[in-house]
Amino acid sequence: MFFSRNDNNDNNSENIISWLNQFSHPQLIENWASQEHFVLVKNDAVTVTIPFAAKSLIDELNAWLEANPCPVEGLPVSVTQKVATLKAGDKALLKGVKNVIVVSSAKGGVGKSTTAVNLALALSASGAKTGLLDADIYGPSVPLMLGTEDQQPVSLDGKTMQPIEAHGLYTNSIGYLVPADNAMAWRGPMRPRRSVSL
Repeated sequence: MFFSRNDNNDNNSENIISWLNQFSHPQLIENWASQEHFVLVKNDAVTVTIPFAAKSLIDELNAWLEANPCPVEGLPVSVTQKVATLKAGDKALLKGVKNVIVVSSAKGGVGKSTTAVNLALALSASGAKTGLLDADIYGPSVPLMLGTEDQQPVSLDGKTMQPIEAHGLYTNSIGYLVPADNAMAWRGPMRPRRSVSL
């Protein structure tokens, strides 16, 4: 929570925080509005920032705000979403990517692609800008699941491939490059280089 330091604004801020904490949702902890960075109270407006993908939560909060007016008369309240970047330790981050979720297994046929597609679609539906990289060289099934198996990516610079957009997802897959009935044979050093190109 942030606010200017004057007595009147301090009282307004406490009232607003207490009022917002009355709203509860399964994705929020108790007294969520008292947590740092959620609520910005200024003299002329209140901004609530949700730091994760939460479209349904924001819709419910906006409906609650309409039914429960701000205790400070005439003070507008807006709700925004700004997905926070999780700490990645010392690892280099991907340019333009805030967060990475890896779905992997040492065994085939356990539903990695199905899980990845459903997770990506759920995140997209929650309001996150989502990309899906299918790096499975043995059985790339993401194009089939998304109905994009007949599409092929283009390269604008001859080094990287533009993603194919489907159902709100930005996708790339080995499956776009190789016919379904062909096998992909890559020696060890080739695989990471091709993954970077994707």
